[in-house]
Amino acid sequence: GFAIESARVLRFDANAGGSSVIGWPEYAALVEYNDRNGLGDHGYPPNFDLQNSCDLNTVMCCFIDDAQDAGFAAASTTDVCRHDLANSPKSNHIKSGWSVFPNEEAATHCVGYTWKDGDGSDLFKG
Repeated sequence: GFAIESARVLRFDANAGGSSVIGWPEYAALVEYNDRNGLGDHGYPPNFDLQNSCDLNTVMCCFIDDAQDAGFAAASTTDVCRHDLANSPKSNHIKSGWSVFPNEEAATHCVGYTWKDGDGSDLFKG
């Protein structure tokens, strides 16, 4: 539940948060897949591939609800009305298609971050 997940974050912050850098997710299972499909010789998922797919130096994560299903403390920042499934085949396991959400949009909160290569902001990309 939420209490367990938040306790893990607090434990990390108390023990290593001040001296650690959190990196992008990388998975051993993706190394062979990425290499075989011309995506590089690493285990980054396509949406976190800093080597091949991040020309804009921008990251955005969106959440449709909080972990407690109580809504967001801050107002929603985004209205999701459709999604091109071809943009996220690894998470939805669908090669192509659309999801459309007419008049049923969920409260969505998005957080983004940009950086400039070689600048101080470059240190925080992970």
